[in-house]
Amino acid sequence: MLIEEWVKTGWRNAGKIENTYDPLGPLAKQDYFEWDTVSNIWIKIIIITNKIDANGTISESLSQMWDEDENKWMNFSKTAYTYNAAKDVTTATTYMDIGMGWMAFFKTTSEYNSSNQLTKELEQSADLLNPTVIKNSSQTLYTYNSDGLYQSLQQEWNEGTSAWVNQFRSSYSYASKKVISVLEENFEGGGWVNSSKQTLSYNGEDLSQELDQKWNPQTSAWENDGKDMYTYSGGNLHVILSQQWNKLSSAWVNESRTTFSPITAILQQVMPDQPFVRVYPNPFREEITIETSREYLTSFRIFNSAGQMVSVFVADGLKTRLDLGSLSRGTYFLRAVSGNDQQTIKIIKQNKMF
Repeated sequence: MLIEEWVKTGWRNAGKIENTYDPLGPLAKQDYFEWDTVSNIWIKIIIITNKIDANGTISESLSQMWDEDENKWMNFSKTAYTYNAAKDVTTATTYMDIGMGWMAFFKTTSEYNSSNQLTKELEQSADLLNPTVIKNSSQTLYTYNSDGLYQSLQQEWNEGTSAWVNQFRSSYSYASKKVISVLEENFEGGGWVNSSKQTLSYNGEDLSQELDQKWNPQTSAWENDGKDMYTYSGGNLHVILSQQWNKLSSAWVNESRTTFSPITAILQQVMPDQPFVRVYPNPFREEITIETSREYLTSFRIFNSAGQMVSVFVADGLKTRLDLGSLSRGTYFLRAVSGNDQQTIKIIKQNKMF
């Protein structure tokens, strides 16, 4: 994936990510590069290496950074994961290397409802005065309606009162099972006040634009902030162009663009007479829910826009929830196989809200 930045009147390289995949499908390694504008070469700055277990899930993720003084790669952090029977992440513990070995600094514990939908994420962090003690930090609560994720509420832990305090929330609106707006509010003065919102536009089933606006309390009106525009080639996502609103000139100004490699032979599949799989929300940020009308075994594979498989799993019922929060923003393809039938659905991963 290539990322460019707009400089005066033209595009200039900024960064790129190269992915390597395990034979089982999951992402095994990511190499992050930044562009050296003096030497005009790519410089590798971060390596993330994932351990894949026998179930095809990531058991540990190691991050390393290049130390120019030591002239070698140095451990920075690692995250260890545990899963439930449905292969949902239940805990993610992040360790930092502070020169005396690995020490646990952060831990996320996830809870799910009977439909395997994420309902709660508890964030805990180490006490700096006593690193062996893990304290509450924040939590996010998720609620759902028939369309999918309806609202996410983030709260912070108040040590003085030993209680959770509201911080902000995001509310999702849908049309035809597609997210059309996301409203973000802050909790201030005992009530909820507007902060920002996103409005999503589509060309058929394809996301075409994501408009970001901020609330101006002085004028009680929404003001443009930024937008992403999506263009496609051969039915596949090709470029995401990001622009910022310039208040002085009242015009949109180029900021960055991301170019994706073309898909390879993912859509050339035999389709069933009637679709048997439905995915929502789409686009998504963290998770998707997959519903199938087939009562017998249905297997799924997810491919990125370069045609590489990033996940493989089997439906655990007529409804399956899948956490894809670790994927980079972009277009992916979900291939469902049930008996002799196959169905491929384009899904779009957006940036996380927080």
